[in-house]
Amino acid sequence: MRFIQRVAVAALTAGIAAATAANGAEPSLLIEEAATADLNRKIADGNVALDASEKAKQEAYAQQVKQQQAQYEQAKADHARQVEEQNAAYRRQLDEQKAAHQRELEQHEQRVKNAALDPAPAPAP
Repeated sequence: MRFIQRVAVAALTAGIAAATAANGAEPSLLIEEAATADLNRKIADGNVALDASEKAKQEAYAQQVKQQQAQYEQAKADHARQVEEQNAAYRRQLDEQKAAHQRELEQHEQRVKNAALDPAPAPAP
């Protein structure tokens, strides 16, 4: 594409130089104008390429930020789930300990009742 543009610029320059020469204008001025136009076109092409490069960098950065945010959210959710699982396990363990303690208490009460119902044998004379 650039080759075609340069060929077109060269052809245009040659045509302008020929027309100017026919009209008596100075060819070096036309060549300078054509060279300036070509330089301006190269600068504009460079700016477009630079803009595209910067846009690509910005998009890559934005994608990286999104990815890090997703990883953070996933880690946060994993941690919350882990804490909830630990709390549930603790509550289960506490309930089991309470139940075991309640059974021990009931067994002790039963022994006390049984001891009260069964009088102790009289001491031997």
